[in-house]
Amino acid sequence: MAKKQKSKKKVETKTITKKDIDKLLEDNNIVVDEPKEVKSEEKKEKLKRTKRNAALYEKEKVEEQEINEEVEVLDIKKDEEIQEEILEDIEEVKELEEDIEKLDTEVEEEKGKTVIEAEEDHDEDIQEAKEEQHEKEEVKSLLSDDILEDEMDTSFLTHKSNKQKVSINTFKDNYNVLITVIFVLMIIFVGFLIFHYTTFNHHKVKVVTKIKEIEKVPDNYLFLGDSITDFYNLDKYYPDMPTVNSGVSGNTTEDILKDMKKRAYQYNPSKVFLLIGTNDLDTKHSKEDIVKNVEKIISELKENRPKAELYIESIYPVNPDVRRSKSGNRNNDDIKQINKELKKYCKENKINYINLYDLLKDEDDNLKEEYTKDGLHLSDEGYKVVTEEIKKKL
Repeated sequence: MAKKQKSKKKVETKTITKKDIDKLLEDNNIVVDEPKEVKSEEKKEKLKRTKRNAALYEKEKVEEQEINEEVEVLDIKKDEEIQEEILEDIEEVKELEEDIEKLDTEVEEEKGKTVIEAEEDHDEDIQEAKEEQHEKEEVKSLLSDDILEDEMDTSFLTHKSNKQKVSINTFKDNYNVLITVIFVLMIIFVGFLIFHYTTFNHHKVKVVTKIKEIEKVPDNYLFLGDSITDFYNLDKYYPDMPTVNSGVSGNTTEDILKDMKKRAYQYNPSKVFLLIGTNDLDTKHSKEDIVKNVEKIISELKENRPKAELYIESIYPVNPDVRRSKSGNRNNDDIKQINKELKKYCKENKINYINLYDLLKDEDDNLKEEYTKDGLHLSDEGYKVVTEEIKKKL
């Protein structure tokens, strides 16, 4: 059985290449001589390479020599150009020096000419001075002759009037005097013009302005106030009259001051009837503030509508005893005190004051019942009393 297994065993073989042999020899440091043919081929290749390298070296050497020759040529050319530039600069310097010498020569010649001209001018001045002196002497002799002629009247012999000769100096003096007089007259004239246009024209503008303001103020009666004015039927009580109702219910003095343009200025009134203050009392404003605000209203009207004639109506009395009275916080003692201050202000400032309080009160110093609807606002009878009094001012 054992022999049979041995016979069946296979022998494995492996192919070895030249590369493997060379590696094996190299690993064991074994040197094998190559064939002579191989060596001769290598020598040929080496010789070829040597010749090729030698040829390349010679070529490079020749090229390098050519480059050096070109550089030398360029350097020579450059040196020649520099030398030419230097020569040109030298020539320019020489030309500049020649120009400077010419200029110096011309300057010297000019100086010589100037000296000669100055000497000639000096000689001319001397000659002119001599001639002037000679003329003066002649003038003196003439003047002496004139004096003799003045002293001795010979007109009856020559039948001609004596003529005085005017000297040159006299003529110059008269000319200077004439120029001075003309200059002074011009200054006076300019001053007169300035005075005229700054003074008289200014007054003329004022006069024209006043005429225009007068033309712009036709009859236009403005009633300014609160609800008492608002409920005043002006068309009924002032028919065919130019009236404007500018009353607003609930207004105080402060309300009117806040909107003077809309409430008064835009109507350009010729007369203004102001009734305000009773609502200030109801809102517990002080009497002093009420009077001050009325004064402010009048002051602004005077400033913005100076042609308007102003009237202040006294605050009307109230009646707290009538049925459903709307007198509120108002009382007649405060109203009388305010009216007293308003009357005083009108007297001091020449404002028209209309005392309607006394015309509307009863024996108890309250607003008459027949003149009111609710103790505050007026009835038709009350408005008739007011209208009758106001029409006296119209």
